[in-house]
Amino acid sequence: MMGPRLAIALWVSAIVHILTSGYSLSADGLAPAEVINQENWQEAEGLVPDQVLAWIRGGRFTLTMGKLEYNFADAVPEYAVEARRVNDGLYDINESRELVEKKTGDLARGVVGHPFPAIDPADPDAATKIMYNGMYSRLIPGNVRTPSMIAHFLDSSGQERELELYFKVASMTGYPEAKNIPNPSDYEQLNIIRVVRPFDLAGSAVMMLRYFGKKPDSNFAYVPAIRRVRRMSPANRSDALFGSDYSQDDSGYTNYDGKIPAFEFKLLRTAEILGAFMGPNPYPQTKNADGEWCAETAAPVVRWGYNEKEYTGLPWTPLNVIFVKRPVYVVECSSTDKWYNYGKQIVWVDREVFVGYYKQTLNRAGEQWKVAFNVWGMGESTDKKYRSSLWPSGVMVDERAQHATVFEFLHEGGPVCQNTKDDLNHYSLGGFQQFCK
Repeated sequence: MMGPRLAIALWVSAIVHILTSGYSLSADGLAPAEVINQENWQEAEGLVPDQVLAWIRGGRFTLTMGKLEYNFADAVPEYAVEARRVNDGLYDINESRELVEKKTGDLARGVVGHPFPAIDPADPDAATKIMYNGMYSRLIPGNVRTPSMIAHFLDSSGQERELELYFKVASMTGYPEAKNIPNPSDYEQLNIIRVVRPFDLAGSAVMMLRYFGKKPDSNFAYVPAIRRVRRMSPANRSDALFGSDYSQDDSGYTNYDGKIPAFEFKLLRTAEILGAFMGPNPYPQTKNADGEWCAETAAPVVRWGYNEKEYTGLPWTPLNVIFVKRPVYVVECSSTDKWYNYGKQIVWVDREVFVGYYKQTLNRAGEQWKVAFNVWGMGESTDKKYRSSLWPSGVMVDERAQHATVFEFLHEGGPVCQNTKDDLNHYSLGGFQQFCK
């Protein structure tokens, strides 16, 4: 039996260890470190991808732990909250991995909110349903416009160059008003990404037209040098986008934006991970005269390692974000197209809001190639009646080249607006060409 002196000694030793190691006891009895770095990297084991853990272990990446002052599960508009009750059991996946109405088997074109609010991990279609929920996470706020998205190209020593992009998405499903939009071409979603600067790339653009069901995407590129629009193969969506480390298929809310029926999915496991958030409080969102919800341009923005001259860690380290424990699904994605550049992709998707925190990309030989991570936040109106998930920044790192691209969707010079009033004529070939000039 343990003597009282030994018990007291062990108790004192434990308290000293907590105080000297930067630990703080949490409500669930765990003691997560306030800062996870090279000294205590084991605390992040299993909570981040192996590549990120290696950065921490090598002393070049640090996680600052924190706590959200809101419930991230609330980061959807009210109609999407209601859809969690209404949609359960309405939709299904057919043999072609298409999203269909369960009662009729017809393609589901009028979905509002996440089509599968309740996921059963034992369901053989669970992984596909998770990925549809992830796609709808971007469609739920309606049309989205980011007129000034900044891409920073980084090597191990710092920034190489910078691009400014104009990005917009037209959602033809996912939110109530979409049902009133004429859609004779049966589009599911449309997007355009156009280079604003530098001068040598300005005007270059890509356009994606995505249809309901298994019909392949129509993809186009505008080439300023010849002032012409050229059709692209859907396989080009795995090619580098404007010379960055991202491909077009990396641009979704889960870092996956492929055509779902063109992929096979496997649910690897459920887990808890450490996800990056832009501070503990929501971003303020205000409604403009056109009824668009825009995140304030004065809102906090991410500071990166390359922003600080004295910083000696990896230049793509976020310095002012907090890492929060979140429940996720870990899903493996495999393209059925033999010409697709990527091998397997593994995405880590929030179990409540269905946004992605990490993505691991293998080449076709099964070797580790890229790793991505995102910084998230919640937008909220002053009266708290409108809420949404916001994606301030994302990073894609090419492990082989030790090169990275940081995308800043929300920064001091540019807002992110949702429920925007988009001109659908821009998504015709003539309209796209005119928009890019």
